[in-house]
Amino acid sequence: MIRLVLAIAFLISMTAVAEIQVPEDCIDHAYPCLIRADNMFSFKQGNLNIRLTPKSILKITKENKQLNLELLTGRMSVNELTSSEETMTVNSVLMESSEFMVKRDHDELDLLSLTKFTRTHYLINVQENIPVRVRSNFLSKSEFIDFTRYYFSSIKDFKGFLTSTESKWAVEFQKQNESQTKALMRSVASEEKASEERIRQEQEKAQALKKAKEELFFRTFRR
Repeated sequence: MIRLVLAIAFLISMTAVAEIQVPEDCIDHAYPCLIRADNMFSFKQGNLNIRLTPKSILKITKENKQLNLELLTGRMSVNELTSSEETMTVNSVLMESSEFMVKRDHDELDLLSLTKFTRTHYLINVQENIPVRVRSNFLSKSEFIDFTRYYFSSIKDFKGFLTSTESKWAVEFQKQNESQTKALMRSVASEEKASEERIRQEQEKAQALKKAKEELFFRTFRR
């Protein structure tokens, strides 16, 4: 009986170890994998290059051809080194961008696409662990610098990153301006059309009212 109890206790302890492993034991080898980064920590996971900032915790799971990254706290940057048939989620959000940064603070989650330079903000339902999209916006240069500066261990690396992304940001900035200008023109045209329609309806009402008054006058006069 004692041996049976000891065997069960051993299996339970082995299961616990399998669920929460140190980085060198599970990175790119076993799932689930829980990684705690005391310092800036970079590693490769399949075709991805992942970097965690200090005090960040990341859980990695995999289901068939879908890799699931769940940032529990802190910040993470991900860069796809080669194309892959696998899909990827970050905190249950299906990712389309192959290069992005993530920030998790309690029940708030920010995903920054480094191809579109848009930051999408989510609120996480703690009970169901489901992110709910709140807003998405293109980052100005100052906002982009402020968000990304935490992901690098040296000023030199950060400056190199900014230099490599400056031209891409400028292209997207131009696209955003063109898109906003077109949207504004459509809005103005729509408002002009609506204004013309209101004037037309008011004129029709005025004509109908005038005609009704005239008919009332003639009926009264004929009596």
